[in-house]
Amino acid sequence: MNPYEPLDRAVELLVRGDFNSLWILGKAGLGKSYRTDMKLKELNADYVVFRGDISDAYLYEFLYNNNGRIIVFRDVAKLLRRLNCIDTFKALTETTGKRIISRKTYAEHEGVPDEFEFTGKIIFEINDIMKRYREDLKALFSRGLFVELVFSKEDIKKIMYQICQSKEQKRITDYIVKKADALGDNFNLRTQSMCFKLYEAAKRDNRDWKKEIDLFLSTQISEPKKLLYQAAGEKPIKRMEFVRYLMLNKGWSYATAERKIRDWLVIGEIYSNGLKKQSLLSLKPFDSKSTN
Repeated sequence: MNPYEPLDRAVELLVRGDFNSLWILGKAGLGKSYRTDMKLKELNADYVVFRGDISDAYLYEFLYNNNGRIIVFRDVAKLLRRLNCIDTFKALTETTGKRIISRKTYAEHEGVPDEFEFTGKIIFEINDIMKRYREDLKALFSRGLFVELVFSKEDIKKIMYQICQSKEQKRITDYIVKKADALGDNFNLRTQSMCFKLYEAAKRDNRDWKKEIDLFLSTQISEPKKLLYQAAGEKPIKRMEFVRYLMLNKGWSYATAERKIRDWLVIGEIYSNGLKKQSLLSLKPFDSKSTN
């Protein structure tokens, strides 16, 4: 199954008027925005993209000035942290009767009425669901289509190779794919795009493109690896020393620090020499000689 298929179909249903709102949930770097834009253009939809933060008053004005169009809200998670905005979106996505938007106590703006009937549609892209106002947000999502993009590593690899337009880009992608486990959540399409640009810059500046990519990928590490590196650098560290580091710097209890370490070892984020009395932890696997 094409992992983008639910998103493609949802955009199509929105454009054709079956739904007034579409909520797209997915981690950063999965191509939500690119795919949404591609599908909207393919369907010749009249749409506008809104990015950034905005006051309640200007949100009202923006909605009025773009009434009748599809409005794509992108990189605007702050809007869903304000109850006033959530209430406005509830009115925008009402499923029965007319969708009347009212100014309420917002500051007045010339040429904008105190209330109007909203006839447009909205698409909202989000990376995660915030705990605050969770129930309000669930109610909001239920008024339209809700699509969560869930990709496996194999899905991401397949999409990465589909994106490649040259032998060089395929070679770069081969290099990234080998580092998939180490990159964790950063194994995504944004990282691939960044590496394409680093390759071109390395060629221009007569530098080794693999070393150039490694230089920046070394900063794209998971939280467990980050903490272990901060505590010990690239050298092994005694397990108890790392426990103390976590307790002091994260404010965790001894039990929590130990539980976290056990979890990280199980999922392969960090490595142990396998000894109980002289237990060591490291960013890299221990070879058989070092554990004897």
